[in-house]
Amino acid sequence: MKFLTPLLCLLFAQGIAIAQEPAELSERRQAWETQRTEAQEKIDKLYFEELEQLKKNFTQADNIAAALAVDNVIKGRKKAGNEPEALNKIRGTRDSSLKKALTPIDKQWWQDLKKLRGDFRQQGKLDGVVAADAEIEKVLVAYKKPEAPKAKNKAPEIDLGDENILEKFKVFGNITLEPGVGIVAHGHKGKINSFVVTKKEYKFPITVSFRASCRKDGVLDIFSGVFASEIRTQGIRLQWGSSYNKRSDVVILGHWTQIPHKVIKADKDYLVKYEVSKDRNLKISIDDEVVYEKVLGQHLDLSGPIILSGGIGHVVFKELTIIEK
Repeated sequence: MKFLTPLLCLLFAQGIAIAQEPAELSERRQAWETQRTEAQEKIDKLYFEELEQLKKNFTQADNIAAALAVDNVIKGRKKAGNEPEALNKIRGTRDSSLKKALTPIDKQWWQDLKKLRGDFRQQGKLDGVVAADAEIEKVLVAYKKPEAPKAKNKAPEIDLGDENILEKFKVFGNITLEPGVGIVAHGHKGKINSFVVTKKEYKFPITVSFRASCRKDGVLDIFSGVFASEIRTQGIRLQWGSSYNKRSDVVILGHWTQIPHKVIKADKDYLVKYEVSKDRNLKISIDDEVVYEKVLGQHLDLSGPIILSGGIGHVVFKELTIIEK
């Protein structure tokens, strides 16, 4: 077994030899530990099989940084700072499975301990009562909920419906402002894209998110980018809904990578998010579902403005949140 669950670690760390511990308590504890070990081994067997497959998939996709991060976990090494989302998902599934399997075992052990304590008390066995109390306390401590972290100050949302908002952007093509609603990008004669580019430039690490929708009287596509400008070969872009809502691509320095397409529905608000960590790990998500992830090379300049663009239009851009870390 490559990992010990937190409760067993706690028990080993806090284990105190109590003189003349009753044999019945020792036997019950041994049975409980055996049950936990067997349950965890079954879950860990599947967990490591999934990790091996994930490592193979990343290697075949030539995402070597992600494959090495998975290999670190398999070999019990220090956690990497740029772990891929797929690894976190598998780890989360394992944690949930362990909790589901071990909680009833621990609950039964806790109930057994309370009964033993009652028996020892009736028999006048002080050592037994003290030992049972110590075990009960360890179980309760392991399941005690940690204090909730203090809420961090939320980054202010930029209201793209503010009547003066366009002063913060360079405007290209057929852009209109609908006060109280947002910036609307329309198609226009002779050119396809209309877009706005922030006058301010940003650097990583950063999280950029915005809400957008496509009106039903236009073409359903939403284009955007970070560290990007009017020059198409710059920065990181999500071309969502190309070819009349049939294709999606991530474009990095002009290099196109097709990704699974999520069909855009008319008049539905979507949350699009770009995250670039200090380890240069890029995640792009739509409604909190990661659609693209990659560790970016050192050659890529992770600085520049933010672009919001309609393909052919009409695209309504609403709240914009920018968190520089």
